[in-house]
Amino acid sequence: RRRSMQAHLQLRLASTKAIVGDKKELQRKVKRMAWKLAVKAFQMTKKVVVSTGSLTWAFIKNPRVVFEWYEHIREAVKHFVQWVVTGFKLMGADLRASSFLMKRVALGHPLRVRERQLLVRTTSDCLKLIPFSFFLIVPFAELALPFVLRLFPSMLPSTFFQQKYDNATLARKFKAKEEMA
Repeated sequence: RRRSMQAHLQLRLASTKAIVGDKKELQRKVKRMAWKLAVKAFQMTKKVVVSTGSLTWAFIKNPRVVFEWYEHIREAVKHFVQWVVTGFKLMGADLRASSFLMKRVALGHPLRVRERQLLVRTTSDCLKLIPFSFFLIVPFAELALPFVLRLFPSMLPSTFFQQKYDNATLARKFKAKEEMA
């Protein structure tokens, strides 16, 4: 038994070395990623500064442009509130289903694969809600939400995603449906 444990540990060590590779190579990759992140942050900051400057100049030239901006801002806020409400409704449905599944598990029933995936996804969504709630509670913090999601895309709970399909995916699904018919 001791030899099998040693063999297992050596195998794990070898696989870890194969994954990590050379320590200097890992350091280079981390530096490269940090540099890319810094460049991306600089580009985003530059865009914000340029757009803020152009909006300020437009306001100085014509103060009545604020009325036009009001309509855009109102539509954006309306869309944001609708997005949050829909996300929370979906999360509530997931929580109800998960509580039912937890009762079944407590009674000793086994879970199917999809039920287990739902339970894991709902639990991770509940944990992701903690940092996400900061953007909902703090006034005007939702303005920073796109930038934070660009840096940390997995921070958002799964019920708040809008499922996007590219044309290739839609064509493949349509073709599969045609073949089934």
